[in-house]
Amino acid sequence: MVKQNKKEGLGNMSSDSNQEFLEKFEKIEKEYLKNPELEEIASEYLKMLRDLASKQDDEKSLKNIVDKASTVYEKHSESPKIALVYLNVLYLLASHQRFERSLKITESKAAT
Repeated sequence: MVKQNKKEGLGNMSSDSNQEFLEKFEKIEKEYLKNPELEEIASEYLKMLRDLASKQDDEKSLKNIVDKASTVYEKHSESPKIALVYLNVLYLLASHQRFERSLKITESKAAT
């Protein structure tokens, strides 16, 4: 049986093998939303966004991920640890871009 997660930003991830990842992602996301100022939680959340991006291929989901990653980076822009993970996210997202419009979104986020 194929499970579909309708949560915005999670795209069309399916199968039981991804269910554990999705549950972990949602837990980290909730923790981040409660404590966005904590660098360790922000770093873990960015890593989960990176991992989520590696599992996505649709433009809408990737844009949602880059928006969330950008928000985390903006709150912790002085942290080298956060900057490194954010660059990883952008690199991965750039490698997924298929359309010029999508690439411009990533470039715009990287310029900030």
